[in-house]
Amino acid sequence: MANELGKKENKFWAQLRNKFVNCSIIHGLNTFATFITRLLKQSVFSKVMTSYDTVSDKFTKNKIGAWVAKNNRTGIGVLKKVKYSIAYGVEHSITSNLLHKLGRYLVSIPLSSYGIFAFTYGLFVLITYLFRTLAFELETPRLNLVIGIVVMAVSVIPMFAKRSLEVEVHESKILYFLLYKALGIRPNRDYDSSKEPLKQNAAVPYILGIILAMSSLLFDPIYLVYVIGAILVVVLIFTTPETGVTITFSFLPFLPTMFLAALVILTFLSVVLKWVCGKRSMKFHLIDFAVFLFIVSVVFGGIFSVSTTSISKSLLMICMIGGYFIVKNLVRSGKLGRKCLNCLAISSFFVSIYGIYGYLTGNTSTVTLDSSMFSDITGRAVSTFGNSNVLGEYLLVTIPVTAVLVITSQSGRRRFLSVVALLTDLGCLVLTWSRGAWIGLAISAVIFLLYQSKYFLTAGILVTPVAVTVLGFASGNVMDRLKSIFTLADSSSVYRLNIWKSVLDMLNDIFLFGIGIGQEAFQMVFPQYALSGTATIAHSHNFYLQLIAEMGIGGILTFAVFAFVFIQLCCTFSSSEYEKGDKMVCVALMTGIIGLLIMGFTDHIWFNYRILLLFWMTAGIASGLVTSRKESIDYSFEGTYSPGM
Repeated sequence: MANELGKKENKFWAQLRNKFVNCSIIHGLNTFATFITRLLKQSVFSKVMTSYDTVSDKFTKNKIGAWVAKNNRTGIGVLKKVKYSIAYGVEHSITSNLLHKLGRYLVSIPLSSYGIFAFTYGLFVLITYLFRTLAFELETPRLNLVIGIVVMAVSVIPMFAKRSLEVEVHESKILYFLLYKALGIRPNRDYDSSKEPLKQNAAVPYILGIILAMSSLLFDPIYLVYVIGAILVVVLIFTTPETGVTITFSFLPFLPTMFLAALVILTFLSVVLKWVCGKRSMKFHLIDFAVFLFIVSVVFGGIFSVSTTSISKSLLMICMIGGYFIVKNLVRSGKLGRKCLNCLAISSFFVSIYGIYGYLTGNTSTVTLDSSMFSDITGRAVSTFGNSNVLGEYLLVTIPVTAVLVITSQSGRRRFLSVVALLTDLGCLVLTWSRGAWIGLAISAVIFLLYQSKYFLTAGILVTPVAVTVLGFASGNVMDRLKSIFTLADSSSVYRLNIWKSVLDMLNDIFLFGIGIGQEAFQMVFPQYALSGTATIAHSHNFYLQLIAEMGIGGILTFAVFAFVFIQLCCTFSSSEYEKGDKMVCVALMTGIIGLLIMGFTDHIWFNYRILLLFWMTAGIASGLVTSRKESIDYSFEGTYSPGM
């Protein structure tokens, strides 16, 4: 009986859907959408934007391209011999063997040894704290007390473990997920769960714990935690460089710039070492050539500058751009690519939660908010970035990534979690009150949806008149903020216009070569051209004007070449015969970059180096996806695809 009722309900909804789709208005709009889509596919613009393969083939046939293609396969003759010599020396060196044996020993001893060591350390840190404060009445950071108690509490369970560290990690669902599934560490191929742990002197962990605890008399215990954490990260990255990528994606919003630069450098050195030893491959393609051209402009922008600080700024910028080459050459499998997307989505979820929490508790920014025009808006969400526009830039990249996880998730639980993360990100983006970010998201969302189904054009035609009407007559903070885009009543809009006018006056004199990279160089020259009230700004509040100001015409042209080739690469791949899930991932990454570039018309999107790194690493995932699929490397995202209407 229930099955019959279910069939009747399904039949009813199917009939209702067919009536809706086949009604004259919808049918006509669908026909129009099909006509427009066919027209676009046959247009010159479409042919140009989907001709990356043709251009790439021509690139490989010239002398430079042929040389690159040959050495992609065989390696440079002299360098190849040097590489093999170094690889042999590294793999057979005493240091390498000692490190390998030490690593095997540390993972083969009982986990209980680590628990005893940690408990002893925490106990003596606690005793030292009490002794200093009660007996000698010395001022001691209370953090020492907290560290001692926390370390003791965490070490209780490991103290009673009987198996080795390696076995316990493999058998623990949580640790296995975090280390091997989330971070991408490669499990030991020779792992044996029945293998007995190595025996050792029971007094060793006690003695080491006491010795290290005594160090708290000289410096705070938190520094030891930092040192141990840094050592673990270095070991993980040099063991599996892909871990450096996942760690960077996961902690990018929470770490300072120089920590991220250190992660990039460590990962790069690990990749080079693995490449020398023949355990990783590094290939050069047309899109990489475009990135290299832009790096040349950055080098010139650092050397030829009005400020000596531009050299260090350009080196840091090159370091962040280097994240592109690392990701592009490492993330060449579907599983690892999906791990990177998951890391981005999870990280952005916590960033958004913190941003919403901060907004509700008053941890907001009002620096760029016209309080007289938007008196009902108490502030703008900033989260871990300290700036609402920078937070908006970050979310512009992560929202399409989270959206594509909703589409391609295999299980209902993962799809539900992705939907929660997406809604949280969208809510936080609204609370940034960043109009540039809103516009960027709107345009990237339109591109994303149109790529998913041509019939979204039909939906857009139906929705647009309603949206315009609502925008015209509705009121409220969001609507007022959107309407202010089209007026000059907002003081921040007038302020930006004055800045742009001043920068354009400055470009009349320096547009050929620029003034050099960095805030210091900009502030040395700009005040000479600044209109009243704008002399103290740190940048031009326009990404493209900033590129010209810093690197001259060469900087903007080389970046335009990269942006064009990158979008062309993604469009070509998305219009080819590949898995729909892979193509949707590529479109999501492309639209995230496009949304960020749209916001670049109203802000300097690379002023924060974390966004600079995110930009290039995201581009690296897309390039790695496309080049690996074209070279028949398995890059399936193993996800289902939900088509449009």
